[in-house]
Amino acid sequence: MLITEEFHKIALEKHRRRLREAKAIVDHKPPILHVGNFSRFSKLKDDVMTFVERNKTNAELLVHLNEIFRTRGATNSFRTTETALAASNLPIRLRELYKIEMENMEMGKRILCTKGELKTWQDPTKLRKPKKRRPAKFLVPHGILKKYSQLKLPEDHKKLKLVLRPMVWMELEVKNIRPLGRIAVQLYTEAAPGVVLEFMKLCREEKTQKLEFVRLFPSLWLEGTLRLPDKSLVSRPLEYDKRALDHGRYAGILSFSLDHLKYHKKGLFYFAISFKPLGVLNGKRIGFGRVVEGLKSLKSIEVYGTKNGKLTKEIVVSKCGVDVK
Repeated sequence: MLITEEFHKIALEKHRRRLREAKAIVDHKPPILHVGNFSRFSKLKDDVMTFVERNKTNAELLVHLNEIFRTRGATNSFRTTETALAASNLPIRLRELYKIEMENMEMGKRILCTKGELKTWQDPTKLRKPKKRRPAKFLVPHGILKKYSQLKLPEDHKKLKLVLRPMVWMELEVKNIRPLGRIAVQLYTEAAPGVVLEFMKLCREEKTQKLEFVRLFPSLWLEGTLRLPDKSLVSRPLEYDKRALDHGRYAGILSFSLDHLKYHKKGLFYFAISFKPLGVLNGKRIGFGRVVEGLKSLKSIEVYGTKNGKLTKEIVVSKCGVDVK
């Protein structure tokens, strides 16, 4: 028991000594205040300039207000007296108009009484008649002569052109909306004789229902199908020539793909009409004709296509025929 009391006394004395010798760690000194933060020495110049500009603006505003109140200006919307109306200039304008009319009448009299001294009339019999251009003579490419040397070709160049370069025409139309125009197509017999023959039959018999346009890719081509009869030359091993037409030279070329045979089982012949020269198709597609007239009508169809080839409106052939000239 005595040891415990003595131990407590020693501990209490040590605690008191620690309290006396303790030093504060917390900074309890007041913060340092910078005069510049309260006096705005660095911005005194800006404040003075702002004050001067504000006083100047207020002075100008007071001057304008004083002028408005003194002169009863247009800004006073509560004016009770009527403003003086300016004299109308209508009589002056009427007098000027009457003067111009009289001058025109005098000029008309002088023109009616004038007699020409120069003979401007010409005798129609002495006028130069325009010369009729003769159609260029059709020259058969050497490759065709060599290819069909066993056949007897007509000697007359007109008949020869009808055989090797027949012309057909088609009138295109947006179904039940509006016509698009006529296109004239020159077919190349040596490119694919069987295909050319089917197109000639179609246009000669005017069976437009056999021709259908299924897809349209803007800036590329218009794709169509031709329904073939059972005994068609196209269904047999097809004769074709890849070099007959250059796809990179002309726009409006009619062509078909080399893998056409798989579609013929359904009795359909797929072909395309290009909207621009496409040189990348050389050797990949066989061109058998080209549009020689009506390219503007053909290009006007592009607006009815989409990127995936779906037609927004139905394009049909309303009429077709063969040009025998």
